Amino acid sequence: MNEQQRRSFMVILMTYMRYKSLTACPPPLFNANDDMYFLILLQNFRQYLISRRRPPILYNFSIRSRILDNADGDEFIVNDVYAVVIQRPYEFWILTGESTTSFQNIVIDVSQNLNLHGKEITSVQNRILLTLIWLRQYPTYTLLSMSFGIRFLGHDNDANAYHRIGPIGPGDALDFPPQCYILADSIYPNGYPLVTPFKSVEIIRQTRAEKRFRRKFNILHRNRRVYVEHVIKEIKTFKVIGSLFRHPRWKLSSIVELCAGLAKRRADLLSGELA
Repeated sequence: MNEQQRRSFMVILMTYMRYKSLTACPPPLFNANDDMYFLILLQNFRQYLISRRRPPILYNFSIRSRILDNADGDEFIVNDVYAVVIQRPYEFWILTGESTTSFQNIVIDVSQNLNLHGKEITSVQNRILLTLIWLRQYPTYTLLSMSFGIRFLGHDNDANAYHRIGPIGPGDALDFPPQCYILADSIYPNGYPLVTPFKSVEIIRQTRAEKRFRRKFNILHRNRRVYVEHVIKEIKTFKVIGSLFRHPRWKLSSIVELCAGLAKRRADLLSGELA
């Protein structure tokens, strides 16, 4: 590239950067005897191109985002369902099984023993009303979310529940056999008895041999955990386990064992071993 061509090329780039880029710095001064300005200009142009890049369509999107535009929608607007339902005592009785007076007594008793932390999304009355409607009518979480204008914890709820339970291990409050572990995903803390996969940050800065070992461990961990999830899915095909348990708690262990045996028998039938 001769001097004239270089001058023309720089003028074109400077014009483009000045009028097309919204975030680019002002173009540097031009000095015919110094190539440093030309390199700075090319660097600015490269940064501009990077800032204008967009991920490919459907890249790293969930299935619902691929099917629906704006799948998550707008933020929920909290609805004061209690203020509406309390005006109709008969419908209130049908929904909750409580009269308006007895409901107020429940609110007083709960409020005296309720520790509030931070900003509450909805009132105590609406929280108790939501609980009673869920227990009495057993609607889906989606219907409750749309009615009250709140979101329910999903994947994070399991991890939060784990933090609230007591210690797990041999001789602890929740006894657990020694030399045994529980496979969990990365949202849980990595400590006995839980074993979680390595995160990408924990792999990328290791040596080549250690990277290979940790990636192989993640593959084995994922394969075994998927197998367990499939077994749980087979057990949950029995509605007594897959839905709200409506029987005495002392029957739970025997019912789970019975359903696990039947699920194993069903898998053997499908594989032809019992044919």
